[in-house]
Formats: sequence, C-alpha cells, structure tokens
Amino acid sequence: MAETVIPILPCPSIDDLLDFYRALGFEVTSYQKSPNPYCGVRLRGIELQFFGMKSHDPATSYSTCYVLTDDVDGLYASFRTGLKAALGKVPTRGLPRIGALKDMTYGVRQFLMTDPGGNCIRIGQPIADSFEYAAVPKERYARALHQATLMGESKGDHAAAARIIDRPWNTGPARRPGRATAPGRPRSSSYSSLCCVPRWLPSWTACRRPPPGSTARTRSNSTTPSGSPRAMF
Repeated sequence: MAETVIPILPCPSIDDLLDFYRALGFEVTSYQKSPNPYCGVRLRGIELQFFGMKSHDPATSYSTCYVLTDDVDGLYASFRTGLKAALGKVPTRGLPRIGALKDMTYGVRQFLMTDPGGNCIRIGQPIADSFEYAAVPKERYARALHQATLMGESKGDHAAAARIIDRPWNTGPARRPGRATAPGRPRSSSYSSLCCVPRWLPSWTACRRPPPGSTARTRSNSTTPSGSPRAMF
C-alpha cells in the first residue's frame, strides 16, 4: 500500500469549517461532535482532517499545508465558483479568503486559500524543472523589493512585506551634498528597479494607512495616463 499523508489542522468550529469546504465541492468523510470535535473532507486526491479547539484564534494561526496538483487552473476556477455561489462573492480579504493565481519565481503556479479556521491551504502545480529561488539582488533597494515580494506572495503577509520595503528608506545612507533627491527616495539606478510593482503592493497602502482621525498624510497608488501603476515611493 502506498503511503498517504493527511494533514490534521485546528479550527474553533468544525461546523463553520464544513460549510466552507462543502461550498468548494468537498465531501465530508467523517464527523464527530463529542467528546472531541473532529471532521474530515475529501476532494479528488485532496484529503484534510480538522479538530475543534475553542481557544484557537484563526487570525493568528500558522497552520498550513501544500497541495500539489496537475490542474491548478481547474481547481482555482472551481473554488471561486463555489465560493461565489455560497457567499455571493469571492472573498479576497479577511477569513475565509482566496488569493490570486500566480506563476511564482520558484517554478510553481499556485494560489493560497485560507479557510475559516485560519488554515492556509497552498495549492500549486509545477511549471519548471527547477524549484530554486531566483538569485537575491545585491543592490539594497532591489533586494528589499525581492524579499518583500517573496513575503507578500508566498506567505501572504503584506504587513511584514511593507516593513521590509520600509527598511532601506529608514536606514539608507545620507544623500551626497549638492545632489537633489526627493526625501526617502533612492537614486535613479535604484528607483528604476522598483518600477515593476508586484500584485500584492496595493495592500502595502492599506498597511501604511493612518488610524481614523489621524492627520498623517499618505501616498496613494496612482496611475499613469495609460493606466499602468506607478511606484508608491
């Protein structure tokens, strides 16, 4: 018999969780309400099990698993259709949510889906022979963008990605005397490397938005006349 690995993930309510997975097209394989809440779901070759824990906080969950498939586009379309039918929309923020389908620099085409229990289910399809990460740029601003992109797209942690973006501007070298440079902006050679804005960067604006009532000024994600995004720095 071939070995099979089944993740067992936490959730505060197995009933709310099952409603979500049923909407995605999963069948319920097991259900136990007491003495300890426990359930299982299956869709094709994907099998997941969950245990109920009232003290579990989905917003701070680190639980995750990776699903390899040869039909990531089909699963993505099916999940979006199921969520829209059940919820009236496709949730992209909060819990639950489903992220964008993207080709990653490390050789997979994937999307991230987070269920009501805060469990991040990563679903991907290999699109390359090598799964090596791209080389890290040596230039400080390009390196910050590279690392922030990995944090934003691979982990979905946009707040942490924003902090990585901020770091070189907060700790950058002083400008040369007599050289005009906008405050907080790198010189042209660095700034040009930041003009290709990753998809997650609109969330960077939200991470930097001041609290209600604050008089702090923020920069918006403006666009050029052609509609292409401009860097927000």
